[in-house]
Amino acid sequence: MSFPEYRKGIMEEYTKITELLEKVKDKDFVNSVTKELNARKDYHLYCYRASYKLYVSPEGDVPDEMFRKFAEGIDLDKPENARSGLTNLVLVWDLQAAGKPRSDINILYELRRRVSNQEVLDYISERCLGSSLVNETSIKNLEEVYTLFTRTCRDSKMLQDMGRKYESAIKALHDLSRGKELLDIEMEDRYGNRTSISALKGRVRYVDVWASWCGPCRREIPFLEKLVERRRKDGHLEIIGLSIDEDRNAWLKNAPSDRPGWKQYRATEHSRKMLEDEYGITAIPRFMLFDENDRIIDVHAPFPSDTEIDIMLRDYLVPEER
Repeated sequence: MSFPEYRKGIMEEYTKITELLEKVKDKDFVNSVTKELNARKDYHLYCYRASYKLYVSPEGDVPDEMFRKFAEGIDLDKPENARSGLTNLVLVWDLQAAGKPRSDINILYELRRRVSNQEVLDYISERCLGSSLVNETSIKNLEEVYTLFTRTCRDSKMLQDMGRKYESAIKALHDLSRGKELLDIEMEDRYGNRTSISALKGRVRYVDVWASWCGPCRREIPFLEKLVERRRKDGHLEIIGLSIDEDRNAWLKNAPSDRPGWKQYRATEHSRKMLEDEYGITAIPRFMLFDENDRIIDVHAPFPSDTEIDIMLRDYLVPEER
């Protein structure tokens, strides 16, 4: 649909809520909610551009004149636009339009170039660093993001809190780099028998850290099934489904069936804490790859939906094919 058509639908929903707010007597509450509501409205209107680029014309842009005027009027210095996600969305899509990678460091540079409100600078820079702490696997890249964060943020509590998290993340990247010995993980099978990752020594192990309540985790399962089928002749490979579910019944209900080369386990309470504290797993799914000698290959291994995993496995499983 055109932007005017899309805007009409959004505005109808917006009007319904503002009419309800007119009946509220607490005007301070109304003013606060209205600011947030306006920011959310603008966020969804800007999503029109993102959707257009994703699904209609990745190389083009929205042709509507009404949208162009709307986009030009967005104030990136408004804190409510930062909290709604609108500011970050604008920065990300403008980077894409300029042909630049949508990385945390590039968002930070763009933020510093275009925003002057310190509250917004603090808010978004903290989130950029938080994203890198979860997703970044390069010590050099993480150091660069952290350095720019400290030059951007002025909130002392944020600086202190994120500084502690950064030190932990850097230590984990050093401790969990390729070639280091794995930190063993205790787990139980569907019958309650306990074992560990190291008990499968002698095989390359591809570990899927997931949970029954995690939608993105479950979307990877069909790709894992295809990977198992592609590598079924590799007796040297063991694929491990490692659930962090606390609810055993939920895990059993949603776990794929055990099969040769791919079995399902659940992390013990101690191991769940280790996965978070030592392996730095604060978001799932996470895939990890260990060699046959209990050494780390990659604790941020490619997903089964990524063709890179076949290249990595081939290097470790069938070196003669190289």
